[in-house]
Amino acid sequence: MATRPNAAAERPLRLACAPISGKVFDPNGQPLVGATLLIKGTQDVYVTDSEGKFRFTEPVYEGQVLAIEAAGYKTLNVPLADCAVPRLVLERAPSAHIKRSGKRAGQVTRLHNRNTNLK
Repeated sequence: MATRPNAAAERPLRLACAPISGKVFDPNGQPLVGATLLIKGTQDVYVTDSEGKFRFTEPVYEGQVLAIEAAGYKTLNVPLADCAVPRLVLERAPSAHIKRSGKRAGQVTRLHNRNTNLK
């Protein structure tokens, strides 16, 4: 169930719409699977499906902020002004580069010390 943001707001909130649906993409235009979408100020959390799609079934209000998060990407905050959800594209976080180092599985390191306690 959607919870209305802080009631101390100075102007009344107008219902934007329900349901809202859309899709989340990476910078290459590929759908982001498992991205988390949160309406700030509420406990409403949704996760994108295997095609990057989401659908909010609870009403959202004008002025609420949609936060989209995914591992390895910068958080995107989108103010909701109407029923139209823009194309949601997350940028890669600077620390999201994967550095590969080390050894391959099965690789053996040769020891050069002849003094061992093995018998």
